[in-house]
Amino acid sequence: MKYEHETKGTIEIGPFHGIVAQRLLDKFESVAIFNIGGNVAYKSPGAIQAKTVNLKTTKSSVKFTPPNDAVGATAERASYIEYLIRKYQDYQKQDLEKEDNRKYMLIYQAIQREFGSKWQTIPLTRFEKLVSFLQRRVDNTKIGRIRKSRGQKSFHNFEEHNRGDEGDDV
Repeated sequence: MKYEHETKGTIEIGPFHGIVAQRLLDKFESVAIFNIGGNVAYKSPGAIQAKTVNLKTTKSSVKFTPPNDAVGATAERASYIEYLIRKYQDYQKQDLEKEDNRKYMLIYQAIQREFGSKWQTIPLTRFEKLVSFLQRRVDNTKIGRIRKSRGQKSFHNFEEHNRGDEGDDV
Protein backbone atom coordinates (compact mmCIF):
# COMPACT_ATOMS: atom_id res chain seq x y z
CA MET A 1 0.00 0.00 0.00
CA LYS A 2 2.82 2.36 0.84
CA TYR A 3 4.47 1.74 -2.55
CA GLU A 4 1.18 2.33 -4.40
CA HIS A 5 0.57 5.53 -2.43
CA GLU A 6 4.06 6.88 -3.09
CA THR A 7 3.88 6.17 -6.82
CA LYS A 8 0.32 7.41 -7.40
CA GLY A 9 0.38 9.57 -10.51
CA THR A 10 3.88 8.45 -11.54
CA ILE A 11 4.38 6.07 -14.42
CA GLU A 12 7.76 4.40 -14.84
CA ILE A 13 8.73 3.46 -18.38
CA GLY A 14 11.73 1.31 -19.18
CA PRO A 15 13.32 0.56 -22.56
CA PHE A 16 11.21 -2.58 -23.06
CA HIS A 17 7.97 -0.54 -23.19
CA GLY A 18 8.75 1.28 -26.47
CA ILE A 19 5.30 1.35 -28.09
CA VAL A 20 3.51 2.05 -24.83
CA ALA A 21 6.03 4.77 -23.99
CA GLN A 22 5.48 6.55 -27.29
CA ARG A 23 1.70 6.49 -26.87
CA LEU A 24 2.01 7.94 -23.38
CA LEU A 25 4.42 10.62 -24.48
CA ASP A 26 2.04 11.61 -27.29
CA LYS A 27 -0.68 12.32 -24.71
CA PHE A 28 1.34 14.50 -22.34
CA GLU A 29 2.30 18.11 -22.97
CA SER A 30 4.68 18.42 -20.06
CA VAL A 31 7.33 15.73 -19.53
CA ALA A 32 9.93 15.66 -16.74
CA ILE A 33 12.79 13.23 -17.25
CA PHE A 34 14.74 11.86 -14.28
CA ASN A 35 17.55 9.34 -13.85
CA ILE A 36 19.30 10.39 -17.04
CA GLY A 37 21.74 7.71 -18.18
CA GLY A 38 20.83 6.23 -21.59
CA ASN A 39 18.47 3.91 -23.49
CA VAL A 40 15.20 5.91 -23.79
CA ALA A 41 15.24 8.84 -26.23
CA TYR A 42 12.68 11.66 -26.14
CA LYS A 43 12.14 14.31 -28.86
CA SER A 44 14.79 13.30 -31.37
CA PRO A 45 16.93 14.94 -32.88
CA GLY A 46 18.76 16.48 -29.94
CA ALA A 47 17.10 13.82 -27.83
CA ILE A 48 17.30 13.52 -24.10
CA GLN A 49 18.31 10.00 -23.15
CA ALA A 50 17.44 8.23 -19.91
CA LYS A 51 17.25 4.66 -18.60
CA THR A 52 13.89 5.48 -17.02
CA VAL A 53 11.35 8.17 -17.83
CA ASN A 54 8.97 9.18 -15.04
CA LEU A 55 5.83 10.99 -16.14
CA LYS A 56 3.83 12.98 -13.61
CA THR A 57 0.13 13.11 -14.35
CA THR A 58 -3.04 14.24 -12.64
CA LYS A 59 -4.79 11.09 -13.82
CA SER A 60 -4.85 8.24 -11.31
CA SER A 61 -4.44 5.61 -14.02
CA VAL A 62 -3.34 5.45 -17.61
CA LYS A 63 -5.07 3.11 -20.04
CA PHE A 64 -3.10 1.68 -22.94
CA THR A 65 -3.49 -0.89 -25.65
CA PRO A 66 -1.04 -3.77 -25.27
CA PRO A 67 1.46 -4.25 -28.13
CA ASN A 68 0.28 -6.59 -30.91
CA ASP A 69 2.78 -9.28 -29.90
CA ALA A 70 1.66 -9.29 -26.23
CA VAL A 71 -0.63 -11.65 -24.33
CA GLY A 72 -3.13 -8.86 -23.61
CA ALA A 73 -3.58 -8.09 -27.32
CA THR A 74 -5.27 -11.39 -28.17
CA ALA A 75 -8.77 -11.85 -26.75
CA GLU A 76 -8.54 -15.63 -26.29
CA ARG A 77 -5.27 -15.54 -24.40
CA ALA A 78 -6.24 -12.50 -22.32
CA SER A 79 -9.52 -14.19 -21.40
CA TYR A 80 -7.73 -17.35 -20.28
CA ILE A 81 -5.20 -15.46 -18.17
CA GLU A 82 -8.01 -13.47 -16.53
CA TYR A 83 -9.82 -16.76 -15.86
CA LEU A 84 -6.74 -18.26 -14.13
CA ILE A 85 -6.21 -15.11 -12.07
CA ARG A 86 -9.89 -15.13 -10.99
CA LYS A 87 -9.61 -18.83 -10.12
CA TYR A 88 -6.55 -18.12 -7.96
CA GLN A 89 -8.30 -15.21 -6.26
CA ASP A 90 -11.47 -17.24 -5.63
CA TYR A 91 -9.48 -20.06 -4.03
CA GLN A 92 -7.52 -17.62 -1.87
CA LYS A 93 -10.73 -15.91 -0.71
CA GLN A 94 -12.09 -19.30 0.36
CA ASP A 95 -9.05 -19.99 2.56
CA LEU A 96 -10.39 -18.70 5.88
CA GLU A 97 -7.18 -19.54 7.76
CA LYS A 98 -5.40 -16.62 6.11
CA GLU A 99 -6.24 -13.33 7.78
CA ASP A 100 -5.07 -10.84 5.16
CA ASN A 101 -8.00 -9.59 3.08
CA ARG A 102 -5.70 -8.60 0.21
CA LYS A 103 -3.98 -12.01 -0.04
CA TYR A 104 -5.66 -12.75 -3.36
CA MET A 105 -4.48 -9.48 -4.97
CA LEU A 106 -0.81 -10.39 -4.61
CA ILE A 107 -0.96 -12.46 -7.79
CA TYR A 108 -0.44 -9.33 -9.89
CA GLN A 109 2.77 -8.52 -8.01
CA ALA A 110 3.92 -12.12 -8.31
CA ILE A 111 3.43 -12.01 -12.10
CA GLN A 112 5.30 -8.73 -12.33
CA ARG A 113 8.18 -10.11 -10.23
CA GLU A 114 8.39 -13.31 -12.28
CA PHE A 115 8.01 -11.82 -15.77
CA GLY A 116 9.16 -8.21 -15.33
CA SER A 117 5.91 -6.59 -16.48
CA LYS A 118 2.17 -6.67 -16.14
CA TRP A 119 0.59 -9.77 -17.63
CA GLN A 120 -1.00 -7.81 -20.49
CA THR A 121 2.40 -6.78 -21.89
CA ILE A 122 4.15 -10.15 -21.60
CA PRO A 123 5.20 -11.30 -25.10
CA LEU A 124 3.14 -14.04 -26.76
CA THR A 125 6.26 -16.20 -26.87
CA ARG A 126 6.03 -16.45 -23.05
CA PHE A 127 2.29 -17.23 -22.91
CA GLU A 128 2.82 -20.93 -22.07
CA LYS A 129 5.22 -20.00 -19.25
CA LEU A 130 2.68 -17.51 -17.86
CA VAL A 131 -0.08 -20.14 -18.04
CA SER A 132 2.12 -22.70 -16.30
CA PHE A 133 3.06 -20.17 -13.61
CA LEU A 134 -0.60 -19.32 -12.90
CA GLN A 135 -1.73 -22.95 -12.96
CA ARG A 136 0.97 -23.82 -10.41
CA ARG A 137 -0.20 -20.93 -8.23
CA VAL A 138 -3.82 -22.12 -8.41
CA ASP A 139 -2.79 -25.71 -7.65
CA ASN A 140 -0.71 -24.52 -4.69
CA THR A 141 -3.59 -22.76 -2.92
CA LYS A 142 -5.18 -24.67 -0.04
CA ILE A 143 -8.34 -25.28 -2.10
CA GLY A 144 -6.24 -26.35 -5.09
CA ARG A 145 -4.34 -28.88 -2.97
CA ILE A 146 -7.58 -30.27 -1.54
CA ARG A 147 -9.14 -30.62 -5.01
CA LYS A 148 -6.00 -32.31 -6.32
CA SER A 149 -5.98 -34.82 -3.45
CA ARG A 150 -9.60 -35.69 -4.33
CA GLY A 151 -8.72 -36.12 -8.00
CA GLN A 152 -10.65 -32.99 -9.02
CA LYS A 153 -9.44 -30.39 -11.52
CA SER A 154 -8.88 -26.86 -10.24
CA PHE A 155 -9.12 -25.23 -13.68
CA HIS A 156 -9.69 -26.09 -17.31
CA ASN A 157 -6.98 -25.86 -19.95
CA PHE A 158 -6.66 -23.24 -22.70
CA GLU A 159 -8.33 -25.37 -25.38
CA GLU A 160 -11.30 -26.16 -23.12
CA HIS A 161 -11.56 -22.48 -22.25
CA ASN A 162 -11.75 -21.47 -25.91
CA ARG A 163 -14.47 -24.06 -26.54
CA GLY A 164 -16.41 -22.84 -23.51
CA ASP A 165 -16.03 -26.27 -21.93
CA GLU A 166 -15.49 -25.79 -18.19
CA GLY A 167 -15.19 -29.46 -17.34
CA ASP A 168 -15.60 -30.30 -13.65
CA ASP A 169 -13.74 -27.31 -12.17
CA VAL A 170 -16.90 -25.26 -11.57
